[in-house]
Amino acid sequence: MTRGGRAQVRLDRRERGERLYKLPEGQTLRLTPVPLDAGVLKQVPLFSSLSDDDLETLVPAFNELSFAPGHVITREGAPGFGFFVIESGTARVSVRGVERRTLGPGSYFGEIALLDPGPRAATVTAETNLTGHTLSGLEFRPLVKEYPDLAWALLQGLWHMLGQNEDD
Repeated sequence: MTRGGRAQVRLDRRERGERLYKLPEGQTLRLTPVPLDAGVLKQVPLFSSLSDDDLETLVPAFNELSFAPGHVITREGAPGFGFFVIESGTARVSVRGVERRTLGPGSYFGEIALLDPGPRAATVTAETNLTGHTLSGLEFRPLVKEYPDLAWALLQGLWHMLGQNEDD
C-alpha cells in the first residue's frame, strides 16, 4: 500500500494482546506491549512538557523491542515506522555510510516518523544488546485525534526539538 508514492506500514490485526504490523517488504512485525516507565519519556524533549496524565495516556501505546549487536534497527532510505527511545544498550547512527554519533540510554530517534512515514534520514545499528521502546505512527495518530491537549503539547515539544536541532 502506498500513499503519496511512499510505502506504508499498516496495522494488520491484534492477536492475543500483540500488535501485528505488515511492513512494506512483506514481512510481519509482531509487537507485544510492555509497560514503559513514564519517567523515561519525561527525559525526552518531545515529551518533557506533557502532564503526568498525558504521559499515562501515552505510555500504553509503546512497545518494547530488543536487538542483538549488529542488528540494523532502521535503514537510511527505508520507510519510517515510528519513534524509538533507548532504555539500555548502545547504537550507532550513520548517514551515507559515515558514522555520525553513538546513542545510549535515554537517546531517541524517529520522531518525524510519527507524522511522516517517508524515508529514514539515517541508519541506526545496535552496537550492543539493546532494549528500547517504540511508538508507531499507527498508535500515535488515534491518540492525538482523541486527546487534542496531548496533541498540542506534543507539537510544542516537537517545535522545541526542531529548534535545538538547527543548532547542531
